[in-house]
Amino acid sequence: MIGALLFKIGARRGWTRLEALDADFFIGHLADDVVLECPGHTTLSGRFVGRQAVAEWYRRYFGRLESLEVHVLRMAVEHQFAVGLSNTIISEYEEVATLHGGRTLRGRAIDVTEIRGGKTTASRTYIFDQHAFDAAFGADATADARSPVPA
Repeated sequence: MIGALLFKIGARRGWTRLEALDADFFIGHLADDVVLECPGHTTLSGRFVGRQAVAEWYRRYFGRLESLEVHVLRMAVEHQFAVGLSNTIISEYEEVATLHGGRTLRGRAIDVTEIRGGKTTASRTYIFDQHAFDAAFGADATADARSPVPA
């Protein structure tokens, strides 16, 4: 139970760094063979394999955002009694993402994040309003090139 509590505290710190648009925080916690899956029909959608590909995804995502508010609704860990640095965290959240140019996305999603040895090995997002996500992030593909996040 202590392990589950520590993972939940760590996950909440991650959500705080997300709102701060801190790509480096997330990139620093990626395993070399990480896999990220994001649904939809945008430049952020698809299956990204490997630290470099996922790091580029984070830079692209944060580069599109002017601000982000996240409200975590529920959080659970797969192994309540785990004491090591490996577990799976499931989070349901609502977010308000304001993109450069003023477009706003309000939506709800669930993330499933697998952590092994303290590093993220897999992350999958399930978006409730896929149409809104596609409309917000697919409308200006050229915006990805102006990412303010350094490499």
